[in-house]
Amino acid sequence: GGNDDGDVTHQRDWHEIWMASPEREALDGLVNSPAFVPRSAKPFRFASDVGTGLWTQGRLCLLRSSRSFYRDPNYNVFRMVFAITIALLLGLTFFQLASNNTALFYRVAVVFFTVVMGSVTILNVMPPLVNERAAFFREIDSGAYVHRAYFFASGVIELPYAAVAALLFTVIFYWLVGLNPDSGRFAMFYLLFTAFTFFAVYFGQAVAALSGSLLQAQNLAPSISSLLTLFCGFIIRKNDIPDPLLFLYYVNPYTYYLSAVVSNELSGEDFVCDPGESYALPVWPTTPPRCPATPTGQFSTLMDSNGNVTGCDFCPVVDGDTFLSQFSMSYDNIWRDFGVIVGFAALCRLVTYAGLRYLRHGTR
Repeated sequence: GGNDDGDVTHQRDWHEIWMASPEREALDGLVNSPAFVPRSAKPFRFASDVGTGLWTQGRLCLLRSSRSFYRDPNYNVFRMVFAITIALLLGLTFFQLASNNTALFYRVAVVFFTVVMGSVTILNVMPPLVNERAAFFREIDSGAYVHRAYFFASGVIELPYAAVAALLFTVIFYWLVGLNPDSGRFAMFYLLFTAFTFFAVYFGQAVAALSGSLLQAQNLAPSISSLLTLFCGFIIRKNDIPDPLLFLYYVNPYTYYLSAVVSNELSGEDFVCDPGESYALPVWPTTPPRCPATPTGQFSTLMDSNGNVTGCDFCPVVDGDTFLSQFSMSYDNIWRDFGVIVGFAALCRLVTYAGLRYLRHGTR
């Protein structure tokens, strides 16, 4: 290496040496010979930039996501613990509700509070999608897989964990509160709550896919969720919503979820007035005196010892269907409401795919 005797090879570039070598000349002759590559051969092109099929890509992405969940269980442990905690908190607060008029409104309120589970789920699912974004773009650019494979895996991997969390919540919450004991109504509540949970998962992913950062997503999602909660028909009844804002009632998945679960709970149920829940009203001055007719509630006639009508005892709600009609809800629409929830979940998946496919955040 230290020889400085003026040898020309010591002063020439190795590329020049190779280009002038007989070995390179022999290799060129082999490559250009008809026996090596026919001159009629067309350039070979791959059908795809990715070397495996879509099914294989999706399966491997799903397997990787599954292993990631297994190696870092905190994400799903929080989901399960939160479901159990909220179920116990609501169940013990509204323990074994009665069938009187006061408990009727508690039933509606406690079912409304299940929306909280969806709101927390929305926030919970956003960090994984945002945190994986840099690796996702890098692997897409390197041809490891296509967008659809990751989109498929990120959606499917959430479903079993979300379904288990929904089951834990439903089993604890439903029986502690003492909701409708019919097994069919219990199954329907679980189906509706699971569908709503899936919607919340996919809504959170959609917001994450559209947002430039986790901070943006965590500010945008609660704002939208609060708006949906406000106009779902519970805090403000449908008939009281201003006409210019009424569209927020109809294009609202919370509306259809709340309508379905409340109808599932109250339809066909009878309610009574305990002492202190009814209203004493004067009788109409007719002959004989009688209580007024009303489309809702029920009057009980009060009589003295001689059989004369002395007053009217009014019970506001005596059956669940009458109450439901006041909130524009009906058990007849329960499958329609379920389908709308599923439809909103599917819409969120389309938005998520569009965000993954056409938006590139944080590429630097």
